[in-house]
Amino acid sequence: MLPRMQLRIGVDGGGSKTRASLFSGKTRLGLGRAGPSNPLAVGTETAGSNLMRAVQQALDEARERMGKDWEEPSSLPCGLGLAGVGAGDEGRQAAQALAGLLRGRFPNLWPQFYTDLEAAFAGTFEGRPGILVIGGTGSSALGFDGASQLLRVGGFGKRLGDPGSGFAVLLEAAQLLLSKSEGLLPGGMPSWGPALLHALGCADPRDLIPIFARDPSPLELEQGIRALEEAASGGEAVPGELLRKAGRILADHAGALGARLGLSEVRVACAGGFLCKAPMVLDSFCARLEGHSREQQRSYVFLDRSPDPEWGAAGLAVGAWPSLRLEDRAQSETL
Repeated sequence: MLPRMQLRIGVDGGGSKTRASLFSGKTRLGLGRAGPSNPLAVGTETAGSNLMRAVQQALDEARERMGKDWEEPSSLPCGLGLAGVGAGDEGRQAAQALAGLLRGRFPNLWPQFYTDLEAAFAGTFEGRPGILVIGGTGSSALGFDGASQLLRVGGFGKRLGDPGSGFAVLLEAAQLLLSKSEGLLPGGMPSWGPALLHALGCADPRDLIPIFARDPSPLELEQGIRALEEAASGGEAVPGELLRKAGRILADHAGALGARLGLSEVRVACAGGFLCKAPMVLDSFCARLEGHSREQQRSYVFLDRSPDPEWGAAGLAVGAWPSLRLEDRAQSETL
């Protein structure tokens, strides 16, 4: 029989997918998957539905795995690292609404909300100093000096640009394609343009307008970035420069945090499919980190390690390491 207090759930939710894991100690007993759960992007109802689906799958898999040894816990801590919940009052209200939905479906669940960045950081460094840079649909970075300083840069959102993100790169490529094809910039339709249009299901450059008016779907974003990567690999200069520029911008997130944290050696990890899975972006990121080491006379050490945000969220929920929530830290410092 498993000690009940060992059980905890960690959830990682963003703009494209949701994953929930049930842990006993460090053992992952169950895993659930669902669609996006950023409440500001897809709405509270859709986010809540996907969260409940992922949590239910994780519980069902654990029950099946444990068989007769399974005993329903009377209290189940649940850490949720979600994109969107750190966005001021609107994010806090969304978290409260989601908590109500989850408690209605799972009365024994005790949900605690963190940003996706906080969960990923905790799942990477487990309370130790470092910097985590996220380059996915959006972009941001979080740095901790291991003592008192917890700093964040980026995370502006799509409307303000999220520089270095997959969305920002695809948006700039679409802007260039439209401007060149309509004569606002010289050169006419770029040679990489038809492949990008095809990847986005467009017959004409102006078909891009409604896609970006509503924001590309996660699938459209993935297909568009893949088309740019393939064009860059084939020698197309503009897509290659867009991708390399994104890597430099993301490394500058780390450079800005490193200078403010004041550490002599800074461990840097990355998360997000755009940064971690696009070789041209990652190579540019690492090269720029080396440049910051020289310029700032501090050592930036890149950790080739994949964060486990579900493990991080689950650990935060049970106090396995110091809270990374800025409001929690500010409150504790006044006590």
